Amino acid sequence: MALTLFDSVATLQPIDVARLTLVEPVERAGEQLARGQVGTVVEVVDQDESKQYLVEFADLEGREYAMAYLMESELLPLHYQFTAA
Repeated sequence: MALTLFDSVATLQPIDVARLTLVEPVERAGEQLARGQVGTVVEVVDQDESKQYLVEFADLEGREYAMAYLMESELLPLHYQFTAA
């Protein structure tokens, strides 16, 4: 299943801080972004027969705090309406 722009996703594994673009270097920037962190796909890049997804991570007020290019295998699409499997 290919992800598209503005899809909501969650990380399936921790993402090392070295892979993140931090918008603001804050105290909470530890060594990893937690598994299950929710973000939004803001760019889809075709790269050598695979796709990478630029995912923006924001807090509950909508303030972006990090971005990362991730592979589809690192992401779980989130659904807010009934979706048949």
